[in-house]
Amino acid sequence: MNCRFFFSSIKLTMLLVVSIFPGSSLMAGIIYDNGVSPSDGDQARRSDLSSPSVFSGDDFVLSADSTLRSIEWSGIYWADNTPQAVDNFSVRIYDFSGANPGGFPLTTINVGNNVNRTDSGEDFSLGSYSSDIFSYSANITPIALTAGRYVLSIYNDTSVDNNDDWFWSYKTGVDGVDLSFLATTGWTEYSSIHDFRLRDDSIGSSVPEPSSILLSILGLGMLGLSVIARRRRLSVSATT
Repeated sequence: MNCRFFFSSIKLTMLLVVSIFPGSSLMAGIIYDNGVSPSDGDQARRSDLSSPSVFSGDDFVLSADSTLRSIEWSGIYWADNTPQAVDNFSVRIYDFSGANPGGFPLTTINVGNNVNRTDSGEDFSLGSYSSDIFSYSANITPIALTAGRYVLSIYNDTSVDNNDDWFWSYKTGVDGVDLSFLATTGWTEYSSIHDFRLRDDSIGSSVPEPSSILLSILGLGMLGLSVIARRRRLSVSATT
């Protein structure tokens, strides 16, 4: 087999792989990970539209242009630990290239109740009170972000729940910056980090297993070799 024939087969194989596993299936993943592993030691900060409205946020830095398509995070319902039947989450992105994020977000997306909510099995405790820590994930309208520094704010609206407000989980003892926004005072900065992870793929999207990908590539490679070999035979027949 000459080199030209070999590289032609490789090129054809790759084209077939891309056609079968299009888009981000092979390339998608995490674009920023602030940690989203609930634990009994987690703290929580109120982030709720119900009066008085308080919006918690946390900064993140993108080293390259990215598209945000899904988010994972964790939080609690305080103080009665009775999650409302229908959540009403919103996500905001602020520019943080200056001294502070300012009061106007770049974008606001109402996620509503289109959220995967599961009990993490971990608990938040304060004195005699205890609340389950929930893990959340949601797909959002894709947001194109250039490289730079931003603030992510996630908040719920528990106005229909008279017993609980929603609090976003965070961790102390970790070098980081998170913030809280109150309309009367603006942003207040803290030395801790909220639980969240940003992704450029969709939660629940079909991503093939590595073994399936390998078998498919091997099969496509054989197919590519056979196609090119057939082309060579036809070419030889045409010239004789």
